Amino acid sequence: MNTDRSIGASASGFIANTFGESGLEKPITLNFKGSAGQSFGCWNANGINLF
Repeated sequence: MNTDRSIGASASGFIANTFGESGLEKPITLNFKGSAGQSFGCWNANGINLF
């Protein structure tokens, strides 16, 4: 298990484990302040939006 994952990867992993590959039926949006690198939202599950 990789414990140094980004918040997007951690949240998406939880969603995938809980709801399967189809993701969430009703999307959620997570808002952040600050700067992020290229991998901030590269592995998002279906139904999760990062801003």
